[in-house]
Amino acid sequence: MPERDLPLTVFDEKVLQRYLFFILHSEDVNDRSARQRMEKLVNYPAKRNLIIPEVIYYNSTTTDENDKEKKTIDYGHGVTTLAYKPDFVIYHSGDESRVGPLSGSGRFLEVKWDYEQRFAEHQWMALMKNKESIVASINDPTEDEWKEIVGKKGTELINKYPSLKDEDWLINAHKNIEHYHINSEHFRDWAIRNVGTLVDNQLNVGAKRYWLMLMNRPMMNNWRRMLDEKKKPFWAWINQGKNLSTLMEMSGGDEIMFVEAKSHSGQGRWRFKNIDEKQLEKDEYSVKSMYHLKITSRNGKSAYRCYLGDCFHSTFFETCTNSSCTSNGCEGCGNGEKRSMNNVEWPHFIEMEMIGSPFFLEEWKKLSRGGLHKRLGQNGSKPFTPAELSRYEFGRLKGQITNK
Repeated sequence: MPERDLPLTVFDEKVLQRYLFFILHSEDVNDRSARQRMEKLVNYPAKRNLIIPEVIYYNSTTTDENDKEKKTIDYGHGVTTLAYKPDFVIYHSGDESRVGPLSGSGRFLEVKWDYEQRFAEHQWMALMKNKESIVASINDPTEDEWKEIVGKKGTELINKYPSLKDEDWLINAHKNIEHYHINSEHFRDWAIRNVGTLVDNQLNVGAKRYWLMLMNRPMMNNWRRMLDEKKKPFWAWINQGKNLSTLMEMSGGDEIMFVEAKSHSGQGRWRFKNIDEKQLEKDEYSVKSMYHLKITSRNGKSAYRCYLGDCFHSTFFETCTNSSCTSNGCEGCGNGEKRSMNNVEWPHFIEMEMIGSPFFLEEWKKLSRGGLHKRLGQNGSKPFTPAELSRYEFGRLKGQITNK
């Protein structure tokens, strides 16, 4: 009988991808060194706008014998390969046009346990062609060893595709791809710190969380416009502060309350410095309407979304590249263009569904900040990061608003 065994393999490359995504956005002191090593790479942008997973890269399409359209990469000289999905596309900040399948100009980051295994030819070619690429792996080659590895692969590709022998991106392939070493000890530490979240997401379990979003007048105008044009609610957050890391903590099934509110202190400001906390707890604010919603997720529990292209969501909250434009979605002024992912400002989304009916008050209703004073201050001020409430706090606030 053939031999049998039971491997102790726990993770696939997806967890390495999640690790890198988290540490590149992490403010945890434990992740600082790993993040800074990535930021020192020449191919990593000095000023980053967005990092998005698995954005397809192609520049042409072909049609097979069954009239099915296939996305491909045309390298010229009669050489065409499959389209390529880098594990991440890193978009630098800049005035790039919103053209092409990447919706801007991006740098590629490919993640491998071991770059000597399961590294497809079309992946190597796309990384070389893009010229500003990074391969991250557990391997730890010296700089010379890495150049030799990439140079050897470039030579193999020239031998296979001799029509490309004069292409600089292939001749000097070793200059186009940098290597990032994933330190196994730091990865182990990160995995231990995050194993609960990883398991909860894998098993689709975990405690429901509760969130609050305060809405000022301009936000409410967009909120009503969104409900009029798209019956299934969604919302976007600006690409600043802790918005991304907070939205990454939201899961399908969590509940969120959108509350039309205004502060009465300091010229309508929500956040204060050098104010006595007991006094701040007594400080009043007013509410006018409330929407109770459940956060939804299509795949697994993670609710975070980022939309590429010219779809309804991706342009709904954005003004155009003309600085004087005030029309969301760039449908008004005609003097600018839709933003690329290099300069998009509102890219972070969640989708929701309404619980019950919206609640409206005829007059503004005053409430005391109480124990929510700090979170109200943070949520009500730019960048308007959602505040997490306990189940009790969530229910109590809803009761205060709806109790006439």
